[in-house]
Formats: sequence, C-alpha cells, structure tokens
Amino acid sequence: MNLDQYRVFFEHLLSIDCTTNNEYEIGETYRNFHEKNGDRVIVQEVEPKRNNIWALDPNPSKENRVLFSTHIDTVPPHLEWTHDKESDCYYGRGACDTKGGQVTQLMAGQHLREQDYIVDYLWVVGEEVNHIGAIKSVDYYQENLHDYTYKMIILCEPTDNRLAEAQKGILSGLFTFKGKMAHSGYPHLGDDANKKLIQFCSKMYDVADSMSDETYGSLDVNVGKIDAGYAANVVSDKAVMRCLSRTNSNHSAFKETLESLLEGDDMSVEWLSDNPPMLFSHVKELDYANTYVAKFNTDMKYLSAIAPGYLMGPGYIIHAHAPKEHIYWDDMLKGKELYIQLVKDVFK
Repeated sequence: MNLDQYRVFFEHLLSIDCTTNNEYEIGETYRNFHEKNGDRVIVQEVEPKRNNIWALDPNPSKENRVLFSTHIDTVPPHLEWTHDKESDCYYGRGACDTKGGQVTQLMAGQHLREQDYIVDYLWVVGEEVNHIGAIKSVDYYQENLHDYTYKMIILCEPTDNRLAEAQKGILSGLFTFKGKMAHSGYPHLGDDANKKLIQFCSKMYDVADSMSDETYGSLDVNVGKIDAGYAANVVSDKAVMRCLSRTNSNHSAFKETLESLLEGDDMSVEWLSDNPPMLFSHVKELDYANTYVAKFNTDMKYLSAIAPGYLMGPGYIIHAHAPKEHIYWDDMLKGKELYIQLVKDVFK
C-alpha cells in the first residue's frame, strides 16, 4: 500500500464506532485487511462479538520476529471524524488513541518486511476498561504460539513519539464508609459517614504528597466519583467513593497505608485495579535522549510476558479521551520512521 491508500484506510477506521464492548466491526476490518495482505490471520474470541486479531507474517521462521500491538477499542462516546486540510490534522474518537498509531504501525511494518524483518501484528480489545484482550492474548500465545519467539513487542500508545523508559502504576478502589442517619440539628444522635470519607481523603492526599520519588515523580490521587448522603439536613449513613491513583515506586507502601487508615468495621475498600509501576530497563540500553515516564496504564503489564516491551506511538496522551481528540498526519509519518529505527536499533 502507498501513503494515499493508508490515509483512506485511516479515515475508514475513524468512521467505525469501536467503543469498548463494541469492537466486532473493527476486528473484522483488520481480519479482512490482513487476509488480503497474505498474512496468517487468527481470530481469537475473547467474548461473544469481541475478538483479538493476530496477523502473522507468512515467513516460516519462528525466531527473531517483531510484534506490533495496540488496542482497538476506544472510550465513549464515539465522535464523528473531521479533517482540517490546512494543518492535515484529523479529529475524532480514537484519532490518537489509537487508530492513528495502528496505521503508523502498519506503515512501519510494511517497510520493515520489505527489508526482510519478520513482522507480526496483534490487535486487542478491552484495554480501556480491564485489559481483557491483552490478558487473553497472552494465554493464547502460551498455549498455541509459544514456539514463536519475539525479539521485541512494540506497544502503541500516544506518547508524542517518545519512547517510554517507565510507566506509572495504577491503584483503583471502591471505598465504603458506613454511619447512622439522624436529624442534622442533632448530629450527635447519628454517625456521619460523609465526615469519615472527608477525613479519610484529607489523610490520603497528605500521604500521596509525601511519596514522590526520583524515577516516576509524584504519586497522583484522583477521587473520581462520590455517592453519599440524602439531603443537607440529614446526617449521612453511607458514603461510597471511587478513587484511582497513578502510583510510583511507593505503590505497595501507599496501598498498605490506605488500608491502615480504614479503622473499624464501618470502613472498607474493594480493590478494583492493582498494577504496580513498570521500569523498562532494557530501554536504557538504547541510550535514547528523549525518553520519558508514561503517567498512564497500558497493556504492557500483560504483553511483556511475550517479549521485551517498547512503549511508543504518535499522538499526545492529553488529547486522548477529549472532545477534540486529534492527531496530525505528519506525526504519524514521523512515528513510522521512529518505529523503523527502533527495530533496527534493537536488532543491532
């Protein structure tokens, strides 16, 4: 395919609604694409109408292969795409997270195959919610493809075309505080669950602020959702909070401290996600000057079981999940060249 054909394919991807749990159409799009390209295509059912797509280079060698991968789901809502011709910028859901990166990987892979590198692809579902596609893909690899050995796996996320030397961890929990209702004029007759939540949050923020480190930076807490109380004149008998933290090397210590702050049977936490941070020590061997720490979670925790992982892609993470999510075509072309150089550097 030439650049114009890749542009048309990218625009087609942008038109597809593939929000999480709705990945069937884009999966079929990739199945058809790779079958026409002569790849060995494996459709791996993760859940009904939700498939991972493996596309294997027809080269029979099972050693020193390269695996390009990223997720094919997007966050809701689906946004119709537009194109600003003057800046050659594409707007729409998934533009940078990660449909632009997918096309960039395809362009780089084609070039590398023409130079006799063996390049495979893995498109996974569900990264935006629970990583189920990546988890199931590793199971499939270990059961059915373990004799394929990969020199590297390149995972695409919008990193502004910078190679990540580390990624922060994620700790997400559902915190519940119980109390007793009463008339707000006589608060001593009740037990204020909201007050317990507020006091806990104050301590939690203080702990997080004290746990910065040199490698990953700050430990960032976000209280994303609170469901508490009934009315301003009623003492609350229950408060529930969903909190997500981007963690550093103090991941375990932070988790243990939060648990210790939940004193008594009237306070509890259900941990929803518990992924420690990852340091990609093999990246330092490349001695790249423009590496950085990704402040977001990815499928790398799971996919690194297949091969050493390299996290990089076009687009900027702060534009993802946004009402004007976008990517510049020029950044995709730059990403293509960087992917090609990365593969050559690792193989050297």
